Amino acid sequence: MSEIYTVTLDGSSYLLPAGSNLLQGLLGKGAIVPHSCLAGACESCALFDLHSQEKRLTCQTSVDQNLALTRYGQNAFPIATRITDVTVEADDFAIVTCHANTALLPCDAINWRIGDETGMSVSLTSSDEAVRLLLPIRLEADFGTLELGKKQQRTHIDPALKSVIICEGHLVPLGDELIKSLMALSHRVYGQPLVTDFEGAIPDQVFQRYDVAYVLIDRSVSMESLEKVFSLSKMRVEQYQYLLLTK
Repeated sequence: MSEIYTVTLDGSSYLLPAGSNLLQGLLGKGAIVPHSCLAGACESCALFDLHSQEKRLTCQTSVDQNLALTRYGQNAFPIATRITDVTVEADDFAIVTCHANTALLPCDAINWRIGDETGMSVSLTSSDEAVRLLLPIRLEADFGTLELGKKQQRTHIDPALKSVIICEGHLVPLGDELIKSLMALSHRVYGQPLVTDFEGAIPDQVFQRYDVAYVLIDRSVSMESLEKVFSLSKMRVEQYQYLLLTK
């Protein structure tokens, strides 16, 4: 019988068999870990040793010991902010506008810290005047403590590529806002989010082709589940990027 190791990620523990791939093991247990290329090139799947801060590319790591990991490296939140507006757009999330000394584009990945809590979000920013992002409404009372950090990711997608937003039904209002932000920068984005439960086919997408799909989620969705949806829908997607939201 294979030996079992305990992997702790930001306080949550997962039991993974020896020799298993760290990224796939965590995703299989329901952990939310950003990932993209699976080849160790984009570094979007990087986690950090909780004590030494050593970076681990989870897609390239085999589990051979107990691990204590965090999503946030040293100095992960260097960007102070000043909140100027809060608009509730969905049951769990608000669109927060703030001044911050950073440059962001729509769909950029962001780490945030509010008080003692940390999480992941996505930028809605479509100009250099202010930063707009999605944050959990349950923390609204503490938004004044917001600090940000930019997340490692692939290079920005060419606006000339044909793109689409994919999400579950409860995130459609946020998907609509992303589409508005992308259109403001002349992206060739499909005019409405494609709604899926990540199990069955997406209606009316037979033989549709997209250069890139932005997958907006607030829970773990495996690459296998996503690719199954594309196959059942008979649609073709050249590449995709997860947009992760912490509730």
